[in-house]
Amino acid sequence: MPDSFSDFSKPQSLLTLSACAAAAVLFAFVTGECWPRIQYAGDPLNFPMSAPVLYAFCLIAYLAQGAAFVLIARHPQKLTFDLGVMLFGAQFVTGLLWLGVFFGLEMFGVALAIILVTLLLLFATFAAFKPISFKAACLLAPYGCLIAFAGFLNIWFFLGRQVFDAG
Repeated sequence: MPDSFSDFSKPQSLLTLSACAAAAVLFAFVTGECWPRIQYAGDPLNFPMSAPVLYAFCLIAYLAQGAAFVLIARHPQKLTFDLGVMLFGAQFVTGLLWLGVFFGLEMFGVALAIILVTLLLLFATFAAFKPISFKAACLLAPYGCLIAFAGFLNIWFFLGRQVFDAG
């Protein structure tokens, strides 16, 4: 497999990158729109970035993740590739599942568990991608930062819920 960006014009690559861009826009939109309604009346947390920065951050993170997938997509070792694809898909889905549980259901404890599973799957994806393409593994870092950021926000809400429910 060539470890280069030469395959990015192929239809499968464009589809992957389009799906990642759509997921980024969904993540940013849901986060931006739902943030005000999950605040605690006695202790609101202002969102730490503007909407354009949030969209840019999500697009960079998800497109880098998609680029990582494209780089490993043509790997000749089937078993290694299959494990990488399975882990990539699992962490991609759990990252989006977190949105619904956190913002839709407002189940902050369950959402925290999901985000931790997503981080573990992302680390496993990194480990699976690294022998195939170090570039691909490194391209997972921006998405890892996004998930870590979501995790920190989730912890704040989870701990805040414990305080406000007890009081």
